[in-house]
Amino acid sequence: MLRRRYKPSLFQHVGLHSSLPGKLQRLKDKDFGKQGLFQVHSNPTAAVNTSMKHYQQHSLERLYKGGDFMWALTPVQGDYILFSFPQPIHIAGSVVF
Repeated sequence: MLRRRYKPSLFQHVGLHSSLPGKLQRLKDKDFGKQGLFQVHSNPTAAVNTSMKHYQQHSLERLYKGGDFMWALTPVQGDYILFSFPQPIHIAGSVVF
C-alpha cells in the first residue's frame, strides 16, 4: 500500500490527553507550521472558468493570479476548470490533486 505524506500537513493533533485513562498523546508533526500552504506564483495571461462554486474569496481567478488558493465547495464528477490563452503557449507541467 502506498501512503501519501503531505508536507506541510493540513491538520495537527491538539492537546496531550488521550481518551484512554492515564495515557498522554505527545504527537506533533515535525513539519507542521513551518511552511505556508500557499506559494505566490505568476502565470501567463488567460481567461479562467470553472463549474465549481468557491468558498468565500478563494476563487479560481485569485488562484490563477497568484494571490490565493482555490477552495471548491462539493466538487462533483463532470466539474471542470478551463484555461483559455489568447496566444498559444508551451506548458511544461501541471499539478493535479
